[in-house]
Amino acid sequence: MPDNDQFVRASRSACSVFKVSSLESGDQHVEADLVRLATVVEKLIAACGGVPLGPLLTALDGANEGPLFANTQEARDKRLDAIESASDSAFRSPLDLVLRRAAVREALDGRCDALSIAQRFFGDLVARYAIEAKKGLVDQVAPQTLSRERGRLERDMHPVIRLAAEQLAKNPGLRRLSIASHFRAQSDIAVDDLSMGGFSYGASA
Repeated sequence: MPDNDQFVRASRSACSVFKVSSLESGDQHVEADLVRLATVVEKLIAACGGVPLGPLLTALDGANEGPLFANTQEARDKRLDAIESASDSAFRSPLDLVLRRAAVREALDGRCDALSIAQRFFGDLVARYAIEAKKGLVDQVAPQTLSRERGRLERDMHPVIRLAAEQLAKNPGLRRLSIASHFRAQSDIAVDDLSMGGFSYGASA
């Protein structure tokens, strides 16, 4: 079971991954802080001691006696039963419910591989704890702003979700992610490039 205090702190910090600014038109603009987002994702996974992706994949393997992507109702039901059984036996934390939902949605779409499930899981995790949670982005911006900005934000956040999914898919039993340092390095490079650009411009003026 997760350390509840640690999990609550990590959940609350997820509400601060977006920067909301007002435009001259009176509208709002939203930016995702990828370093902060990656840090929050790391903290959520660590607080829960990982997620049971391994047992879930094992259960799905056992349910795939025929072709992996057989699209019959019987095959879908078998995969869904396997997900339900694995989730019930391995439940430890609130994130396990997010994983279960992600696995169900992927299975219904005919995808049962680790990367697809992990990527859907991290996308749902961000939506649940950073966007739709109380005091999350949904409480910080007008509904029309969220509707307009959400697609772009999901594209902007995709590198974090993708890297987290790749790490979890590669090692389904991991208890901690290591992704924030990658985005800190990217941020530092961007700042350095801006600084050098400013210096070059000043020197040539």
